[in-house]
Amino acid sequence: MNLNALDLNLVRVLDALLREKSVTRAGEQIGLSQPAVSAALNRLRHALNDQLFVRRGNDMVPTPRAESLAEPVRAALREIERAFQPATDFDPARLERTFTFMGADFFSMLLMPPFAARIAAVAPGVSFRFLDSAIGDVSKLLQEDRIDLAWSARWRSRSGYRAWRCSARPSPSSRRKTMPLSAGRASPRAKRCR
Repeated sequence: MNLNALDLNLVRVLDALLREKSVTRAGEQIGLSQPAVSAALNRLRHALNDQLFVRRGNDMVPTPRAESLAEPVRAALREIERAFQPATDFDPARLERTFTFMGADFFSMLLMPPFAARIAAVAPGVSFRFLDSAIGDVSKLLQEDRIDLAWSARWRSRSGYRAWRCSARPSPSSRRKTMPLSAGRASPRAKRCR
């Protein structure tokens, strides 16, 4: 499907129809008339080459294709809404997210327990998934947003990702300052330690 040919307002109509299963109620929910919703549904049917909804009594029953779109459409609308909300100060206590890390078992066993404990103290809604470093190319996984952070003994940054040298314990000769976890801010960008 060519997204350039799709009016993104149709996504709102599709979401309302999936929720209400009625052209009239969907229109009321999003502030459109019944004819406008019907016209939008016809455009969606044409664009997606699927009936999307069939009439059964007073209800519009979604086709399997429409049902498969329900959650991705809602998720996309939530993300769009979030993007246009006014910026607010980051509050880790309100964050609900699963971060995906990648690295060798050494990192998951040595670093994750104390790291997870510190995060849980300030951000109880945060959870972690840890993937073994043997599953694939780190740069590609970072670029595809399949991992948020990767730990490695050796790694050269490619594709514009920043790399930091990290250690589990500071050495006496180290001049680097450590940053407390609460000083950082959440970022969808991936970070990599080496």
